[in-house]
Amino acid sequence: MKYVIYLLIGIGIVTAIAPLVDFEKVKSFETAPIASTEIKAEEVKEPVKDAKNTEEVLETPTPEEPIDVVKSNPKGCNRSTEWILPDGSCNPMAVGASSSSSSSNSAPIVGSGSCEASIRRIFPASQHSTAIRVMLQESSGNPANHNYNPDTKDNSYGCFQVNLWGSNARTRPPASELVKADVNVAYAYNLWKSTGWCSSGGWLNTSIKLGIC
Repeated sequence: MKYVIYLLIGIGIVTAIAPLVDFEKVKSFETAPIASTEIKAEEVKEPVKDAKNTEEVLETPTPEEPIDVVKSNPKGCNRSTEWILPDGSCNPMAVGASSSSSSSNSAPIVGSGSCEASIRRIFPASQHSTAIRVMLQESSGNPANHNYNPDTKDNSYGCFQVNLWGSNARTRPPASELVKADVNVAYAYNLWKSTGWCSSGGWLNTSIKLGIC
């Protein structure tokens, strides 16, 4: 009878311990995929870094090839003394409009005369004050002043900044003449007679700034 009691007690102990053993097995089985997932997450990070490095390498600019230089200067213009116009042709610069080089074989255009003196000779006396104000705003009184800006379609010369952009060059005096004060002012006078100061074909923006219009 005593042994039977011991046997029953032993069976009870085993029965009580068994669920605990199974629970530990289930617990370790459930946590295993989590550890695996963490490893995979770390593995995914590395290719991302590699992709970033690859992108940085691709974004590094490459040196301009010589062929591009040839395309941008098809006529072989002297960059020190000539502007390269949109059609690729070469246009001489006025003095002070470039970083001219003494080694150039082509002499730059030299301005001459006095813008103010030319205005007083060519414009009527009633317009001297206004014309001088417009001229100073346009060129600061420098007959050789040259403004070249493709963004604004500007290739303007002289006292009144006569624009030779595009088709204008076929109907207006050449740059070599427009840097002479008398020629530039005479052209400006004829333009003023036909359009006045407040026309978009003349000096509208400058005149607005000066309160003329």
